[in-house]
Amino acid sequence: MKALYADGKGYERVYFHTGDADVISLRTPEAKPLFDAAADRLREENWPDLFSGGYRLPAGGDPRMDIATAMDRDVRVAMAKADPRTVYFPEPNTFIKLLDGLTHLEDGVTFGTGAQEGDALAKSLGMARGEDKDNKVRVFAPDCSVVTDGERLVKAILDTPGTGAVRDRVIALRQSYTQSHARREEWRKRVLDFYEVEPAAALGLSDLVFAVPDDTRLAELAGMEPASFEQYVSKDRRAELLTSIKDQNLGAPLRAQPLLGAIINGTHQALLRNYVEAYRRLPR
Repeated sequence: MKALYADGKGYERVYFHTGDADVISLRTPEAKPLFDAAADRLREENWPDLFSGGYRLPAGGDPRMDIATAMDRDVRVAMAKADPRTVYFPEPNTFIKLLDGLTHLEDGVTFGTGAQEGDALAKSLGMARGEDKDNKVRVFAPDCSVVTDGERLVKAILDTPGTGAVRDRVIALRQSYTQSHARREEWRKRVLDFYEVEPAAALGLSDLVFAVPDDTRLAELAGMEPASFEQYVSKDRRAELLTSIKDQNLGAPLRAQPLLGAIINGTHQALLRNYVEAYRRLPR
């Protein structure tokens, strides 16, 4: 670290990068070297304290792998767009900014012990540098993801049913691996528990966010023209969701926490788009 500061090349910022043995490629989805792509994004994002592109699985022939991981990725993106504090920053691919002139992280910034190391890192970094008040100090950007072996994830995904109603198979894929942010329980923990939504309201909001259309409705949505489908998802369905929240008297948490409404709407839209894409891709 001292050599980096001393060589006179005028580095704008220095970051630590974390990784693990499961990573099998440091190429982004666009086949760019990770550190080149990340340097560009870090500069664009005005040097956030914490940055991750996450990870993806090796390309495979079974559409279930793409469907399950796309749901996870797109929900993380929706969450991070509104409030990146709700997103898990994974150990295989996270960048941590060093403060100017330092050769190490501040005392107390740590991965902790045991599971959920990424949460421990984010929490300790937030305590050391101040909480993320304007949502600018953490960035999640899957265009800087790496490829990880993911053997356990692949097994969990491919253990889901290969036949039956598409709706049921989509739910199984959504719920297939523990760390997926598209998994109902993980999302509730990361969003509704984070915002301290009381249990009854949390249950009602989760039911609305994670509702899956039946196969007849999925077929109708899959058959729409792209522009009409986007109109439905981004405007009509959003209005329907807000009406349901109002009718069920679930609006209080959203009024108390404005970012929560953005996460709820973004998550529901991301899931609905993926449900319809799954209907198009899964064999029937």
